[in-house]
Amino acid sequence: DRAVIKGSVIYTGVFDYPAAAEENQGLREYFRDFFGSYPDENLQRWQEASAVHWLDGSEPPFLIIHGEADRSIPIEQSQNFAAALQAAGVQTELMLIPDATHAGIISSQVTLDAALSFLAGVQETLPTQPAAALAPGAGAATPTPLPLTLLAELACSTGPVYSLAWAPDGSRLASAGYGQVNLWDGESYTLLSTLQGHSSYVWSVAWSADGTRLASGGQDGSVQVWEPLSGAQIARYTTPFTLAVAWSPDGSQVAAGDSNGVVKIWDTSSGEQPQEMNSQTMSMIISLGWSPDGSTLAAGYLNGDIILWGAATGARVLTITDYTRVRCDTNGLAWSPDGSQLATTHQDGLVRLWNAADGALLRELRGHSGWVRGVAWSPDGRWLATTGADGTLQVWQADSGVRLAVQRAVNQPLWSAAWSPDGSRIAVGSGVYNSRITAGVVVILGAP
Repeated sequence: DRAVIKGSVIYTGVFDYPAAAEENQGLREYFRDFFGSYPDENLQRWQEASAVHWLDGSEPPFLIIHGEADRSIPIEQSQNFAAALQAAGVQTELMLIPDATHAGIISSQVTLDAALSFLAGVQETLPTQPAAALAPGAGAATPTPLPLTLLAELACSTGPVYSLAWAPDGSRLASAGYGQVNLWDGESYTLLSTLQGHSSYVWSVAWSADGTRLASGGQDGSVQVWEPLSGAQIARYTTPFTLAVAWSPDGSQVAAGDSNGVVKIWDTSSGEQPQEMNSQTMSMIISLGWSPDGSTLAAGYLNGDIILWGAATGARVLTITDYTRVRCDTNGLAWSPDGSQLATTHQDGLVRLWNAADGALLRELRGHSGWVRGVAWSPDGRWLATTGADGTLQVWQADSGVRLAVQRAVNQPLWSAAWSPDGSRIAVGSGVYNSRITAGVVVILGAP
C-alpha cells in the first residue's frame, strides 16, 4: 500500500524465479526444494512467487542495490526488475557496487549511506506518476506542481541531440547533431539553417552573450565559432575530443574542455590562447560552465571531480572530489543565475547542488532512474530542469529540492536541457548514444 510504504530499499533480491532458474542451475535446484517442483512442472507457482509478476505501477519508489561480484544471485535479476519498475512508471534507482559480493553489500557503509539518503529523499520528493506532467502535492507546505505543455517536437536532426542552447533573446534555438548544428526559429520552431563543419558528433553548443556568435565543440577534435545569421565559420581551434564549450559572460573568450582533462581558453578577437588549465588526471572533461561574474570556470570530469579554475590566472580555486565511491561521472554542470551555487548531474542518477564558494554539498535530488545529464536553471533561479537516461524531464524547486514535474518527452534517453531566456519554455534533446543513424528529437515544453 503506497499510502503506508513511502519507499523501498532492496539488497540483491530475486524478483523473477523462473528467470533465475534459467540463469543459475544452483538456484534452480535450491528453489525446487522450496516450491516442490521445477518451473516446467508448475510455472504458475513460480510466477506468482515473483515480484515482477505483480507490478501495476502503484508501487512506491525503489532503490535496488546489487554487488557486481555477486556469484549467488545473477545481477540480471536486479537489472531486469529495475527496468520492469521503470516501464511501469515507478521511480527506481539501481545501484551497482563494484567488486562487492553477495554478502559484502549488506555490511557496506556505502550502501547504508545510500539507503538512508534515498529514504530521506523520498520524504522530500513529491510522488511520481507514470508518464505524467504533474506530481501531486501533499500538505499545506508543499509547493504547487508545475504544469508543462507540449509545444513542439522537432525531429529533423542527425544523431543524438547532445546539447541545446537558446539565443540570448530567445529568437533562435541551436541543437547539436552528427556533423552539424541546426538553428531553429524560437517562435515558429521551423528549421532556419544547418551549420556544417564538424565531421563527427557535436557534443556542445553555446551562444555568446550578445547572440552574434555560436560556438560548437565536437568529437572530431575541433571547436568552431560561427556567425549564425550568415552561417559563416569565423574561427576554428584544434583540440582533442571536445565535449563542452562555454563563453565568457562578456563574449570576449571561449573555453573548451577536452578528453585529456585540459581546459583551454581562446581570445576570439586575436585567436590567442591566454590560459590552459590541466588537472593532471587525464580524466575527460564532460561539462563546463563559466560563472556569471566571469571570474571562474567550473569543469566536470569523467572521474566525478568538479574543479573550479580562475579564468584570469588559470589557478585551481576549488576541487570537489571523493563524495561517493559509486561511479559518478559529472555529466552536466550549471551555475545558478546569482553564481552562488553549482548544479551537477551524475552517472549514479543523482542531481547535486553545491555551494560554489566552499564546495559544500547542499542537497541531493533523487528521482531519475538512470544516469542524469542535462541540467538548466530557470532564469530567475527558482527551478532546475534535469534530463536523463530514463527519458524524463524533471523539474525541481531549487531551494527545497522538491520535485514539481515529471514529463516523459520521447522514447529515447534525454541528453540536454535548456531554459528559454524568458523562462516560459524548456527545450530537451534526445537520442541514442553513439548512433548517427537514429535521429534525435528536440521537444519544446511550455512552463508557466
